[in-house]
Amino acid sequence: MTLMRELMINFAVITVFVVFIEQIYHLMKWDQRPPWMYKVFAGLVNGFLCIALLNFSVHIDTNVTFNFRGVGLMLSAYSGGFVSVMISFILSCIGRNIVEGGMPFPQVIIGFLALTGASIIFTKAKTFWGKWLYGVSFF
Repeated sequence: MTLMRELMINFAVITVFVVFIEQIYHLMKWDQRPPWMYKVFAGLVNGFLCIALLNFSVHIDTNVTFNFRGVGLMLSAYSGGFVSVMISFILSCIGRNIVEGGMPFPQVIIGFLALTGASIIFTKAKTFWGKWLYGVSFF
């Protein structure tokens, strides 16, 4: 596949996911249920998005692969906070171990620290654009 086609597939997967999952949130009335249930659901759903995006990685060179797992993790941090992003991160690590055959431990620690910082930023920032700008910059 060409680079542009792989990028378009990733953006299409993210767009379709965001549109449909938002409808599911509204149809199932997640805002009327206990907050922990919403956070767990958001973490699981965004974790599966991370796994799907991992399968559509963009291969730039023989040793360089670019994937959009970070988008799924940031969506999880935005929608459910720390609990949600940790559930998504665990699912993402499991998916990466299955797809790629392993993940170095220092990379797991760096990812955990980056997501912890990003979830704190998403909690503290007040505006929508501030959350995304600061969160993605930190991540």
